[in-house]
Amino acid sequence: RVSTALDQIGIDFCDGDLMAMNPKWTHSLSHWKRNYDQWTSDASQETTMSYSTFFDCRAIYGEHPLLEQLRDHMRTLLENASERFFVNLGHNALHYEPPLTFFRKI
Repeated sequence: RVSTALDQIGIDFCDGDLMAMNPKWTHSLSHWKRNYDQWTSDASQETTMSYSTFFDCRAIYGEHPLLEQLRDHMRTLLENASERFFVNLGHNALHYEPPLTFFRKI
């Protein structure tokens, strides 16, 4: 419902289908931890892009402590991530520009 409401007020659906309304991205906490484990250990450009995409997450409804548990897990992973992971993370950040408006706002 949130995604649909945002679309109705002018915030378009994500072209990459990386939205909560996609069943591919509705997982349990343990599944999300496994996703992040795989993304950081693989450290390819593709998995690093997935990591950086889903790193930007926030709770807007539901069990907020679940997100805190996931963030704690992510912090631990980052402390032990390979250099290759950070190189690809930096490459990803430099390669893609955020969708800014004329006034430099997202």
